Amino acid sequence: MSVIAILSLVTLAFVMLSVYDFYLILEKKEYEFQKGLLKDLSIQSSALVDIKLQGYISTLYGLAEFIGTQPLQTDKNLKRFQDVLSHEEFRRLGVVSKDGVLWTTDGKNDMTVDISDRPYWKQVLNGEVSISEVRDSRITEERVFFIAVPVITSKGEFHGAIHATIDIEDFQMYTGTRLGLSDYNVYMLDSEGDYVIRCPHHEKSWDYKSFFDFFHENGSGIDVEMLNSMMNSSELIVDDIIIEGVDYIACFAPLELNRWYVVVTIPKEEINVHIESLLDKSIYLLVAKLFISLSILCFVIIYYTRKDALQQRNKEIQVREKLFSDIDGFIQADLVDNRVIYSSDTINIKYKSRMTYKQLMESYIESTVQPEYQMKLLHATAAQNLLDLHEKGINRISLEYLVHDSSGNSLWNQCEIHVEKDSNTSHPCIYYVIKDIDEKKRREQSLKAQAERDELTGLFNRSAATDKINQTLIIDSANTDNQHIFIILDLDNFKTLNDTLLHKTGDKALQDVARILVNTFRKDDIVCRLGGDEFVVFLKNINFIVMEEKLKNLMTKLQLTYKEGDKQVKISASAGISFSPRDGSSFVDLYTKADSALYQAKKSGKSTFRYYEE
Repeated sequence: MSVIAILSLVTLAFVMLSVYDFYLILEKKEYEFQKGLLKDLSIQSSALVDIKLQGYISTLYGLAEFIGTQPLQTDKNLKRFQDVLSHEEFRRLGVVSKDGVLWTTDGKNDMTVDISDRPYWKQVLNGEVSISEVRDSRITEERVFFIAVPVITSKGEFHGAIHATIDIEDFQMYTGTRLGLSDYNVYMLDSEGDYVIRCPHHEKSWDYKSFFDFFHENGSGIDVEMLNSMMNSSELIVDDIIIEGVDYIACFAPLELNRWYVVVTIPKEEINVHIESLLDKSIYLLVAKLFISLSILCFVIIYYTRKDALQQRNKEIQVREKLFSDIDGFIQADLVDNRVIYSSDTINIKYKSRMTYKQLMESYIESTVQPEYQMKLLHATAAQNLLDLHEKGINRISLEYLVHDSSGNSLWNQCEIHVEKDSNTSHPCIYYVIKDIDEKKRREQSLKAQAERDELTGLFNRSAATDKINQTLIIDSANTDNQHIFIILDLDNFKTLNDTLLHKTGDKALQDVARILVNTFRKDDIVCRLGGDEFVVFLKNINFIVMEEKLKNLMTKLQLTYKEGDKQVKISASAGISFSPRDGSSFVDLYTKADSALYQAKKSGKSTFRYYEE
């Protein structure tokens, strides 16, 4: 055998061994890379859940601060709970007395429950935040968990607790859709191993309440008792496991706020498929290129190395986009360095990759947000403002604002701003999440308008007017310079009109009076139909002397005549007037005084007005 043949065979053997060794090295690196990516994904997933739980806790602490040293079970607290329930994902909210008796509401129904025997109550008694395990609700059939924060007085004394119920289905919609990826299985477990969130791609796991029960019957490769022990120690766990004969890499990432775990698994087969698709014909082409020219070999190695890096980069981008697929926009930035870390494709700003965080937010707000909301949003998202709030322990802000789409239509958006320290740089980072709430917001506005308005006249009804007047009086209670006028108007001869020309004409008269009142007074004044032929007008911060001439003209305008055939009826109005703050600082006080003045007006001959006098 010639030297050339021997050298050729040796060269061929060396090339084959080198290629095989290259294949093994690449397989090992790909395995470690996927393992690291899985670990990062698990940590990021648990961080998202922690952010949401922290948002719940911040809201509850806000309610605890609102209650302070006041009695726990009050209508004022109930109203505040109902307001929070309409905006947050809580199923129920309530307060707990020192002896463990819970008074709770779902916004419609209230009830009292003794929770003094529940384990998490002991933590709250010690002044700690408590997040319970997942359990079947005693009130409904849903699976829920509870969050409770203590109410501490300014003297450091335990006053009670704020208690919230979160339905797992509601919680799962926010987290599960965000984490569900086609190549990954994602679960969330409590410390007992019970499922909090199940993976929609792994149908068999739905037959079991506990992950440990499922793994005991279908898995191997890791000791269940050891895994349980490690989870109770809140350790980050990355290991190989076998489920139903399939090899997986699994990562168990603990949450910071409680003893729950996010579990993410990826089949090892995915790694092998990726390597096969990466090499396939390329390995044979590589052998041929080595025989032809060393330079071509180097070119191929460089080409495929760069291709692999690009594929991995694109894969990371796709993972991040899928994580936030259920929202309308996302921005992550370092507030100290004024640097944008990530901006989703839905933030469609030209040259955004070259912008600082400040420039990107200003461009987004200027190009998208309606002018009346721009200054408020610019202030809220300013780096210095967020850093100041972070120093005070305020790490969550939620704002609603109007934007315009490409067609010029106005839409309601909601932003949730979270500030958390980056684990690598320790710099506070902003997570700016945008949601489309247009349909929900407009439905709320429509329902609110229907609930506040009198069906016949379109004026405010008694309930809405009472709330709005009391709210104005409370806000102005510290400002004695603001003077307000409270007017009761009662129609004269209205019963005769109804009896003579029937109720259809009476309804038209009420609508005419409502129109005259609205056209006479200012846009910000409160005009209300209390019921029947009685109206109330509340004039904010107005000069009494200027108003007297307007009232005289109003009495003339309200002298109306209605005819039906040969029948004719004339009506007018009498009014009683009280003043704030002179005559009172509540709706009831002002109404009582004005009603007394109305009696004097009626007594003096009708179609006139009188001021209240002691």
